[in-house]
Amino acid sequence: MQEIITFDRFYFNIINTGGVKMKSAVSYMRMSTDRQEHSIESQERLIKEYAKQHNYYIQQFYIDEGISGRNAEKRPQFLQMIDDSNKGNFEYVIIYDSSRFARNLEQSLVYKSILKKNGVNIISITEPTLDEDTSLITDALFGAMNEMYSRKLSKNVKRGMEQKALRGEFCANRPFGYDYDKELKVLVPNPQESPIAKYVFSEILTGRTPYSIALEMREKNIRTKSGITLERRRIEYMIRNPVYKGYLRWTADDKVIIRKSKHEPLISEDDFEEIQRITNERATRLRRNAKPPEFCNHWLSGIIFCSECNCVYTFVKAREHEGKKARFRCSGQSRGQCSSGISFRVDALEKQVFSILEEILDNDDSFYTLNITQKESPKVDYSNDIRKLKQSLTRAKEAFLAGLDTLVEYGDNKRTLLAEIEKFENLQKENKAHKIDMNRFRVQLTNLLAILKSNQDALSKKEAFRAVVEKMIIEKTTKNITLYFFA
Repeated sequence: MQEIITFDRFYFNIINTGGVKMKSAVSYMRMSTDRQEHSIESQERLIKEYAKQHNYYIQQFYIDEGISGRNAEKRPQFLQMIDDSNKGNFEYVIIYDSSRFARNLEQSLVYKSILKKNGVNIISITEPTLDEDTSLITDALFGAMNEMYSRKLSKNVKRGMEQKALRGEFCANRPFGYDYDKELKVLVPNPQESPIAKYVFSEILTGRTPYSIALEMREKNIRTKSGITLERRRIEYMIRNPVYKGYLRWTADDKVIIRKSKHEPLISEDDFEEIQRITNERATRLRRNAKPPEFCNHWLSGIIFCSECNCVYTFVKAREHEGKKARFRCSGQSRGQCSSGISFRVDALEKQVFSILEEILDNDDSFYTLNITQKESPKVDYSNDIRKLKQSLTRAKEAFLAGLDTLVEYGDNKRTLLAEIEKFENLQKENKAHKIDMNRFRVQLTNLLAILKSNQDALSKKEAFRAVVEKMIIEKTTKNITLYFFA
């Protein structure tokens, strides 16, 4: 008999009695549910009994707990077993059944093929052992059945969660600031976290950014229950999550369900909507993947672009020991995208910007050309629809004149087409940009100049500048500056 000693699920062959040759093996176990028949303990007990009866000694157990079998990339122990199979330390992998190995047909066949190339055979203790030719068919059959089961189970789970979401019941991970009361089946404010969540919302309402709040959370070592820091992306998700205004949101397969819930909100609906407005407005002023404003070295950082290569100008700090002042340099120059090596001193650029803003304020707008981008531009152009309808109206008239349509038919077609044309023309008028309020624009420029010339910090100046100025283009040959404004 084979005597086994266990230590942390590693098994070693100590004595081989009776002259029986023992076969080296490892075992893989996986559990994605709490079903007793598929529990790790149940699988382990049956596999050990099988190994003892069939003269296998198990060197190691690879275990993935609470993980689905649909995706191997999400099963670290499974992948480790596949890697170890190339070392030649074992000849067999013992599993409870084929569904424990994989529930994805393609991955099942791929990884079984890898094990076979490495000289490792798979043994399922609950399924028959077949010859190589027959196993090709059964492997595909079992793999397909397991994948079908997994997909059906996934659909049933999603359908159940969707029904819960439609009823306004909670069916997601616990959001920061709340606990889940299993008896009442409702979210309740967490006494430690909910004040922090309320603080985050109140700070966003004052104009602070998620990044600056995340820095404060890190300094104060504020973490979630699972020990995760409240970094910028988590705060951005928090202020977008309607759960905090008393609603539940459930998303799956591009379907989004939002329902009013019974749980206590941490923020009023009006304040939540105001935060969405602030967040959206800030997003319109920042380029995609732009660094947070807190990274600001200067209030002009990230807004100056090169006319030659369209790259952004980067801030270069002053080097007093070399007698070099702070300047802006085209980022395309260092990457070989820009042939010009011109850089501009920061103080000179500041003076030019001040001069342009003052000139706009001092001159009548009819004598000064402004590059103004309206934030609410038309989303749909109906001119093509109107053109096609007018063509149809012309053809209807031609059909009547040619005797193809009666007067009644022509009259009906004409009324229908004219009504459609009128509808689209009205929509087109509604979509036209509103006239820019130059008085309001001048007030914005006056306030901006006052902030830029004040002693406020660079971040405050940058936020004020970006609220009014979309971008700034520098023409390297003429050294002219063009400002593009929001209105």
